[in-house]
Amino acid sequence: MKLEFNCPECGEKIITFFSEIGDTAKCQHCNKVIIVPEDAIEVKKEYPITTLEFRCLNCDNNIIIENSKIGEKIECPFCHKTMVIPKDAEDIYEKYTKEEYRKKKYPGLRTLSGFFVFIAVLMGIQLIIGIIYGASLLSYHDQTTGTIIIFSSIIIGFIGIIVFAAFAELIKLFIDIESNTKNQTLLIEKLLKK
Repeated sequence: MKLEFNCPECGEKIITFFSEIGDTAKCQHCNKVIIVPEDAIEVKKEYPITTLEFRCLNCDNNIIIENSKIGEKIECPFCHKTMVIPKDAEDIYEKYTKEEYRKKKYPGLRTLSGFFVFIAVLMGIQLIIGIIYGASLLSYHDQTTGTIIIFSSIIIGFIGIIVFAAFAELIKLFIDIESNTKNQTLLIEKLLKK
C-alpha cells in the first residue's frame, strides 16, 4: 500500500510504497530511519505511477520525484541546482516489486533459517567425524564401541540434517508464500480498479 505522512524529524512529506503502519521507512529528505506512524494516509492512485529515484549529480543526495520523466529538467530539493533526470533513474514501483524488496522483509526469520542451515551443516560434520572415529575404533579391536558410535552418528546425523534443513526450508517457504500473497493482492486490486 502507498502511504503518505510527514517525517517527525524534518517535517517533510514522505511517500512509502508497500509499507504498513509500524514498518520502518527512510526519509528521502533527511535520510533518517523512522517508523510509519498510525496517522499515515493511504494514497489511492492508479498504478503504475511514475516515481523516479536517483542521485543528484551536484550534491549526491538521493532524490525521489513523482510524475517526471527521464531527461526532464528539475530543481534539486537539496542544492537547488537545475539538473536533468539521469537515464539510470529507477522507477520505485518496479524497484520494490523485485527481489530486493522481498529481501528486506522478515530479517529475523531469514536469520533463523540461516541458523538452521548452519546447524544442519554441523550435524553433517558430526556424522562424518563419528563415522571416522568409529571406524578407527574398529581397527583397534574395540568393535562393539566402534559399531555403536558409527550407527549412533549415522542416526543422529541424518535425523539432525533432515530436521534442521526442513525447518530452514519451511521458513523460506513461509516468506515466499507471504510475498506471493501480497503480490497477488496488489494485482487483484489493480485489476479491480480498471
